[in-house]
Amino acid sequence: MCVRSWAWAEPRRRRVRYDSDSQWERFGREDPYFGVFSSPAHHRDALDETTLEAFFASGEAHVRDVLEWARAETGPDFSPRAVLDHGCGVGRLSIPFAAVADRVVGVDVSASMLAEARRNCDARDVTNVELQGAGALRDLRPEFDLVHSFLVLQHIAPSTGLAIAERLACDTKTVDNALQRVKRKVGAHLQSRNVLL
Repeated sequence: MCVRSWAWAEPRRRRVRYDSDSQWERFGREDPYFGVFSSPAHHRDALDETTLEAFFASGEAHVRDVLEWARAETGPDFSPRAVLDHGCGVGRLSIPFAAVADRVVGVDVSASMLAEARRNCDARDVTNVELQGAGALRDLRPEFDLVHSFLVLQHIAPSTGLAIAERLACDTKTVDNALQRVKRKVGAHLQSRNVLL
C-alpha cells in the first residue's frame, strides 16, 4: 500500500495531491530562505545581511554537530573527503561541509534552489561543491564518506522518503552498515506512527 501526502484545497475543501517537488521549486523561485527557515525574518523582503550571516552561521554550527556525532560513532580521526548533501537548498550546509571535505555534492529537487546555492558558493569562493538535480541520485556511485539529509525527508510521502533514504545509504562507502541503520531507524519511526509502506 502506498501512503500519499494530501493537502486540503480551499475554499471547496476537496482533497488534492500535495506535490512537494513543485512546492519546493516555488519556494526556490519566490522565497528560498523562507523555504529553508520558515520565519518572518527569512522572507525575501525582510532578509538583511545580519539575518543572512546568522542563517549561514547556523549551518556551520550544524555541520560541527554532525561531525562531532560522526566522530563519536566512527572514531576521532573521521574526516570526510567526500560528502553528499541531499536537499542542499541554498547551500547552508554544503558550504561549511566544503570547508572540511575535498568534494561536496549538493543535490536538490529545485533548480531555483540550486541556482541560489551556486550564487552563495561563488560569493564565498567555494569551488569544491558540485550542485545537481535530484535525478542525479540514480547515477551517483557509492563514494561518499558522509551522506547528509536534514529537514528534507519529512516533506516527502513516507514510501518515497524511505526509498530515498535507502538510496542515500547506498551512496556511502560502508553500504551494509549504513543501510541497516537506515532501515532500523526509519522503519521503527514509521511503525511507531502506524504508517504502512
